[in-house]
Amino acid sequence: MDEKIKLKIKGEYRDVVYRKGKIIKDNGWKSNAIVEDCGRFLAALMKKDFYGQAIGVEYIAVGTGNGENPEDFRTKTKGYFEWLNDPENTEQPDGVWIKKIEDIKYLDEEDNEVTDPDITTNKLKISVTIGEDEPPGGTFNLKEFSLVGICKNGDLFVTNRMFLINYVVHGTITKDSTMELSRTVKLTFPIIEEEEGI
Repeated sequence: MDEKIKLKIKGEYRDVVYRKGKIIKDNGWKSNAIVEDCGRFLAALMKKDFYGQAIGVEYIAVGTGNGENPEDFRTKTKGYFEWLNDPENTEQPDGVWIKKIEDIKYLDEEDNEVTDPDITTNKLKISVTIGEDEPPGGTFNLKEFSLVGICKNGDLFVTNRMFLINYVVHGTITKDSTMELSRTVKLTFPIIEEEEGI
């Protein structure tokens, strides 16, 4: 999959003045700057750094690459969460496995981990270790992965509130039950201001 989707955040505003229900002035839509704090805010959302926050980046899904596109992988990943919700009545999807992420840290501009708990940056480092007996069942050919956010209702996953954050197809990593795989992912939320209309 060679194509990349670049996230472009756009800010616009419109002021309309009314008198007794009738418009007397409409300034139309105008651009506004998306500032540096927005990048830090998005990183904090992904890290679940807000009190009581229900969703963020919490899982990594790995797959065997049968479909090799995000929509196929999304369908398999959703099926896996549905199986976790009801393993007796739902068939476990083949070629996909999910692990909870336990290690997310902020990075500074030089990619060093931020140790001060009061500092939020626009960069995250997500570290996952897939242990010796993971995924269960012996040899697994890892060829794709995605970071996943999903809402929960008690102990149940709300699969219509599942979001793939990224998607990667890579060369096959054949992992058996005696191997351990360490995967590190960096996410950067840059804010690039446009000169026009700011």
